[in-house]
Amino acid sequence: PMTAATHSGPDFDPATLESLRELEQAGDFLIADYVALFFRDTEPRLIRLRQAIEAKDAKAVQFEAHAVEGACREVGAEAMAAIANDLEQQGHSFDLRGANEKMAQLQKRYEAVQPLLLDFCNRR
Repeated sequence: PMTAATHSGPDFDPATLESLRELEQAGDFLIADYVALFFRDTEPRLIRLRQAIEAKDAKAVQFEAHAVEGACREVGAEAMAAIANDLEQQGHSFDLRGANEKMAQLQKRYEAVQPLLLDFCNRR
């Protein structure tokens, strides 16, 4: 059984996006566009993940949580990535007990990381 892990790590690790500054300075890449893509892709994935949890569709939970985790790691949303990883493992093991609570945590962390990512993009 999965334990009710609490993720007290940082919502956002700026080092991940900071490492992309070099690409941005080369000219063909904008971190703000990258972050916008994260928002555009993550929003519907969170909806599908919530629906999969409600439907008790463990395979869909595993699939969507894996995609969310990867996207979160790409932008440094570490707390979200950890929770998504937990959900992915729960889907993999067909044990969705407590998944609704984790989904609520994931949504809360998503709301917390949005202004942090936007602030990072606005800093020059």
